[in-house]
Amino acid sequence: MPASLEGVREIGFTVVSITLSLIAVFAPLLFGNNMITKLLREFSVTLAAAVVISAVVSLTLTPALCARYLKHDEADRKVSRWERALERFDRGLLGTYERALNWAMRHRRVMRWQPLILLFATFALASPS
Repeated sequence: MPASLEGVREIGFTVVSITLSLIAVFAPLLFGNNMITKLLREFSVTLAAAVVISAVVSLTLTPALCARYLKHDEADRKVSRWERALERFDRGLLGTYERALNWAMRHRRVMRWQPLILLFATFALASPS
């Protein structure tokens, strides 16, 4: 239970700020009078309600369920082969990510051009031969 409460304290502000930002984006669609806002009004209400419900669930129900059902592993528990294999895979994936990130940080000039290169590559691949 203390870990769940600490987790909620850490992410609470972020969840609330993202929720308010999303509502601020979709709220203008509720008050418009042109054809587009009339068409998107129900979608906006549905999306805003879903965002609010998601925020309430992530700040209340999820931590409560985690506190109730997740248990801390005992120190003397035997780790299965499956868990060891997943841990090796996770460490390998993290190592690959770290090497790629280090390369990108050393080659900043190339990385600056990456969006433009990817855009041209996308058009080249999508154009008919």
